[in-house]
Amino acid sequence: MQDYAPLNSLPSPAIDLEIVKTRVSEVCSVLLAQNPREASGPSGLPNWLLRKYAVFLAGSIWDLLCCSFDDQKLPS
Repeated sequence: MQDYAPLNSLPSPAIDLEIVKTRVSEVCSVLLAQNPREASGPSGLPNWLLRKYAVFLAGSIWDLLCCSFDDQKLPS
């Protein structure tokens, strides 16, 4: 890690990148496919919770993904 220096500035986003398009149903499918016995991800939400409430959470998660793709930024 001593060989790596922090970035002073971020590169500008490419203009010709294809924006990823997804649907709420795809997000819901991914949430339903979560294994409830596996450890939770960086969000700290247990997989059983994501899977059980996938129908209710899919729309909100889809909105966050679309905003993130449009802005070409990841939420903190």
